[in-house]
Amino acid sequence: MNIFKKIKAHYSGFRRKTKGMKAGEFVAFIKDYYLKDFILFAAIFGTIIAIMVTSLININTDVILYGVGVNMMLTDEGEKYITDDFFALHKTEGRQDIEYSTVVISDIYSGEGDINATYYSGEGVVGQVAAKRLDYFMLNELGFNYFASQELYMDLREILTEDELKKYSDKIIYTQEETSDEMLPMAIDITDTDFIKYNNIATESIYIAFAGNAPHKELVHEFFNYVLSYKHK
Repeated sequence: MNIFKKIKAHYSGFRRKTKGMKAGEFVAFIKDYYLKDFILFAAIFGTIIAIMVTSLININTDVILYGVGVNMMLTDEGEKYITDDFFALHKTEGRQDIEYSTVVISDIYSGEGDINATYYSGEGVVGQVAAKRLDYFMLNELGFNYFASQELYMDLREILTEDELKKYSDKIIYTQEETSDEMLPMAIDITDTDFIKYNNIATESIYIAFAGNAPHKELVHEFFNYVLSYKHK
């Protein structure tokens, strides 16, 4: 089910439930019914303001790579490896940086996930892609499927060489093209790499995928090989 339809269904009983309520009853109902959403919205709004302020402060900073981790948590060493250490290989004169953030996507269709948090987190990532502020994803199967339904990924054939596609053929994750039966290579399972085995705190399988309009396409290819070249000390 489309998430927008899910949200619509989530609130479809509002009018029916409030019909005929007195003012006091209505206020109490709104408090009980929407308090959680209001708190969540306030948190999201505060995060957006913080991002805007950070962007203004760093307006002259050249971000050389954008990444997001979905439903995963790296060790300090792991996060340093894909940010500070990779950045050190490419730093030149001027203000530069690498941005890496994390989000949580729930299984909203199981009835156990937080539909509101997932919606706002998901829309935040979609917005990053639309604004060309995302290069790569590291994510579990749930996160991968969530964003695959929104067609955010780049076909691996646009990033990897033919030799690399053959080398990792048994690790490629495919999605089906909506208008045909063609299976498109969209991610690679990197669960068995040293980087994930020694740096991912969770135990789930982890994939790497690339944003469809990644602003740093050439560097993304280098980053992919950099992650796979990690050796545990």
